[in-house]
Parts: sequence; C-alpha cells; structure tokens
Amino acid sequence: MTHGPPHGILDYTFNGQRAGCSTLFQAVYNARPKIHCFGHIHEAWGCYLASWMDYSYTAVMRTAMAGSHLPIPTWENSIDAAMSRLSTLTDLEQIYRSFNYFPPGPEALGKLVDQQSIHIDLTEGHSRLEHGRQTLFVNAAINDFRYNTTQRPFLVDVYLDKDEGQEVIQDGPTGEALADEILKSAAAAVANNYSTDSTLP
Repeated sequence: MTHGPPHGILDYTFNGQRAGCSTLFQAVYNARPKIHCFGHIHEAWGCYLASWMDYSYTAVMRTAMAGSHLPIPTWENSIDAAMSRLSTLTDLEQIYRSFNYFPPGPEALGKLVDQQSIHIDLTEGHSRLEHGRQTLFVNAAINDFRYNTTQRPFLVDVYLDKDEGQEVIQDGPTGEALADEILKSAAAAVANNYSTDSTLP
C-alpha cells in the first residue's frame, strides 16, 4: 500500500498527464504483489488486473552476458495489456452519457448500483489471481477531485499465503529477551576467546 500510484497505472490526471512514480513502478515490478492499493489521484479511481509479461531467463542471461543493459521496467514493456483488465471512471462515463446524465462519475454509480462497495473476487475459476503473474492495482481514492466522498470503496477477496516461519518466530525470544540473549552470547564468546577472529554462536 502506498499513498500515490506507480507510473502508468491509474495515474491519469484531468489534464491528461501521468502523475505516478517510475521508481515505485520498478519496486512493484520486482515484488509483483497480489494487490497494490493506493490513492492520491482521485480522478483515476478504479482497478486494473495487470498480467505481467513473461521474460525468458535464457534471453535475459544472454543480454547480460553480451554486456547489454537490461531495460528498466515500465508499464509499457512489463505489462501484457491484452491479458489485463481495466475498470475506471471513464468506463462508467460511457454508460452515463447514454442516459444523458451529467456529471458522469461515482454519483451515478450510486444511483445505478445498490451496493456499499465494489466487490472483486479473485479466488475462484477464471478470475482466480495467479500469484507472481498478476497484480491487482487499486486506486481506492473515495473522494472525487472536488473532495466529495462519492467514490465507492473496493472489497477484494483474495487468497493469502501462509507465513511458514511465523510460528517459529513467535516461539523464539523477541524484544528485550532476544537482546539479552544476543548480549549473553557475545559475552560468552569474548570470555572463551579474546580474539577478534572468534565467531558468535
């Protein structure tokens, strides 16, 4: 979760400029989380289920061994747009214009849809999120560009990975107890061997 969007993802402002952060996109590209939630660009409210492009490990190694620089990840060269799905205020705007409704936006969504949130289920069937291959980007800004609270929040169902090391960490010493144990180990090591080559257990 970050305050603002990565560059190229749900970051268009009303003046047509992209306001996202390129460095943040590179960090998200490297981590490839299941969900990346942000806000800040109110008019870019929406969600984007992005499918990451597959890069051949062999091709990457050949590029590296040839002395060529690997391309910096950007939304243009890292996301397979044809395999990705986007839902934004612009999509809603097209519906509202057919009803001659102005202004288009989340106010009309409230009139057309009797629900408190936008529900996204990524747990079942063809909609199940593929970890490492897909990331759901969510611009969850609930205020519109005039700071009226009119845009719906998102409710996302997604499977989370079990932290296999969590129980081990909880069973071991933590906080002050861990610090005391480290100090005792260090003192014992110094007492047994007054050499700088000694290693701590």
